Amino acid sequence: MNLQEGKHLSRAIWMAVAIAAAPVANAAPTLTPVGPLDTNVLGMSADGSVLVGTPIFGGYAFRWTREGGTENLGGIGGNVQISRDGTAIAANVLVDGNPEAGLWLGGQNWRPLGGLGTSGCPDFSDSYGINGDGSVVVGLGWDGCDAYGFRWQDSTGMVNLGSLEGTSSRANAVSADGSVIVGWDSAETGEWRGVRWVNGVESLLATPGGPFLGSANAISSDGSVIVGGEAGKGPTHNKAYVWTAQRGGIVIGMLPSDDQLAGAYAFAVSDDGRVVGGASGAQKRDAFVWTPTTGIFKLQDYLVDLGVQGLDNWVLDTVTAISSDGRTIAGWGYRGPKRHSHVQGWVIDGLPPFVDTDRDAILDPVDNCTLRSNADQRDTDSDGYGNRCDPDFNNDGIVNGADAAYMRSVFGTADPNADLNGDGIVDSHDLAILGNFFGKPPGPSGRVAAASEARTANAIR
Repeated sequence: MNLQEGKHLSRAIWMAVAIAAAPVANAAPTLTPVGPLDTNVLGMSADGSVLVGTPIFGGYAFRWTREGGTENLGGIGGNVQISRDGTAIAANVLVDGNPEAGLWLGGQNWRPLGGLGTSGCPDFSDSYGINGDGSVVVGLGWDGCDAYGFRWQDSTGMVNLGSLEGTSSRANAVSADGSVIVGWDSAETGEWRGVRWVNGVESLLATPGGPFLGSANAISSDGSVIVGGEAGKGPTHNKAYVWTAQRGGIVIGMLPSDDQLAGAYAFAVSDDGRVVGGASGAQKRDAFVWTPTTGIFKLQDYLVDLGVQGLDNWVLDTVTAISSDGRTIAGWGYRGPKRHSHVQGWVIDGLPPFVDTDRDAILDPVDNCTLRSNADQRDTDSDGYGNRCDPDFNNDGIVNGADAAYMRSVFGTADPNADLNGDGIVDSHDLAILGNFFGKPPGPSGRVAAASEARTANAIR
């Protein structure tokens, strides 16, 4: 056996031992349809195990689990929401012919929560959000045809949250402990302004000199991160935003669109505030995700890049819920050969963490150099490693003298493989990159790691 053969055998043995010792590879993310056709998913428990929704034209609320499928809960639907612990559900019910916010009691039984006055318009109240354990419900209450946000709990009943200028308001979501509520308050011009109520005290999210912030639609469990839509500076308010007390409102934008009516709205946020989801577009909308390092991107494109199966004949329209850890995302879309064929809910399980270690706006699972910034993802030898982290020109798994010899042979030329930084010439900058990798493997690469995990999982099966 010569030295080279010995090296290859040694590497093969090491790989075999590594595979044998490795834990079972993570299952690939999966997309699962939720509920019957022509229904929406509107809410999800914090751990992603229970989802709720309603038919697109209302009629009833439903509860869905992976084990039990769809359960018809009765009621009349509305903006059906579920508590973080998955035990309580809020939706609308019909009382003497008038819609009214209600709490699910099991089966098809509901507890009506009343209204703000003795008459409605015709609704007495409409539920929009529920806290962590189901003890607090928030929404829109009516006193005649005057509408205001409400907060309900058993000890106080339905409490009118009021309006800053005496116009109207609505409560859309509430923190896990029930102390922070977010929604909108109507200006005298009729524009909906994002607001929060902290222990019942209302304030605008926008600050003088900052961007306009429209309706606040979702809140993190601790109440520190708020997301919404209809934000922007100047006369156009059509972008999604993220708000924190420390940084104020940050306009996170919208997906590229030629439609003059396009806009973006954030409807869901993870517990740490680092994964935000919603919808962007106009007549043709697409579900989006935003993270601080990647910015806003089309969720369906990312899932295709991850290799998620089952996306054929789907258009993912809107993200409506994100699990506490950001790794389960749910929403609704169109399913069929044409856009707008049938509405259906969906849930995506097993997503890898939304991490971009090198901050090049490419998430690690699909980044071909996870520790070296390379937004162009240039990979001239198509081995899954970006050039920026791949001075292993002979693909033997280690950067060594053979690779240095190759670079010397093409030094001063435009050799695409040895031009590691992509500036059009092999020079001292590329040599410095090779020097940093000498004696080390190329990468790491999220794409190579994913392919290796898939092979390992198949071998174990």
